[in-house]
Amino acid sequence: MAPSATFVNGLRFAAVERRTRLSADHCQTLFRHGATYLNQQAKLSAAVRYGLRARMWSRLVVELASKATRLLRVPIVAYRPLAPITDVTLELALYTVREAVRGRQPVLVLLKGEYEHYTVVCGITATRLNLFDSCGYRFVSISSCSLAEAASTSRHRIRAASLTVLA
Repeated sequence: MAPSATFVNGLRFAAVERRTRLSADHCQTLFRHGATYLNQQAKLSAAVRYGLRARMWSRLVVELASKATRLLRVPIVAYRPLAPITDVTLELALYTVREAVRGRQPVLVLLKGEYEHYTVVCGITATRLNLFDSCGYRFVSISSCSLAEAASTSRHRIRAASLTVLA
C-alpha cells in the first residue's frame, strides 16, 4: 500500500509549504480512498503483494490528487514532467528534481534497486536526495544512483518516468 502512503507523504510536505491544514483525518481519508480505488480496479491484492506498475501508479496519483483537491478545497496538481521524454539522462532527472524542490514542490519517485520503493524527494544537495518517507529512509547518495531505464547495477535506480511533481 506504499503508493497511497507516498502520495499522502508528498501531500503532507506540500501542505506545510503552502500553509494548508492537512489533518490526520484527511490523511486517513486519502489513504482509504487509494485502497478503495485500487480495489475497484481489481489491483489492490496485487499492489499489496507485488507493488504497482507505472501506469496504475500514475492513475492512482491522479485519482488521489483529484480527491485531495475536493477534500482540501485547494487545487492539487500531479504531473510527470519526464514521462513524454524518451532519452532522459540522470542529469536531466536530477535537474528536474532540483527545480521542483527549489519551488517547494515534493517529487514522488520509484526507487528501484535496493529499496524497490515509492518515496518522496523533499530536498536535494550536491551529494544527496533528501527523502520524506514512512519507512524511515532519510536520504540516498546521488553517487549511488542511476536511471532504472539504463542497464546498471547501481544501488538506487531512479525510474525517470515515475518522477511526479505535486504542485
